[in-house]
Amino acid sequence: APVRKVTRFGGAPSNAWFDLLGLPDRADEPCQGIEDSQRTVADLVAAEVAAGIPHDRIVLGGFSQGGGLAYFTGLQFPEPLAGLLVLSGYLPKPSTIKVQ
Repeated sequence: APVRKVTRFGGAPSNAWFDLLGLPDRADEPCQGIEDSQRTVADLVAAEVAAGIPHDRIVLGGFSQGGGLAYFTGLQFPEPLAGLLVLSGYLPKPSTIKVQ
């Protein structure tokens, strides 16, 4: 994950895929930066496909915030992927998810 300022940590720079405001109710957080991170993951998948790995052999995974990014990206990915592996994660911005 890139280094960015995280509101939850008082604006301190931290490795994070997107901004976190707090812990109590993440479902309503704007997750600023998540779409940029989603594009980064999609670009990584595209590079693997270009190297000959089919979509149905690619698994997205992550822990905590990375797991949330895996959910957010994988559930909306235009091609079926082999799966998602999420450890201690959650679904960010659930009301915006458009499952493909």
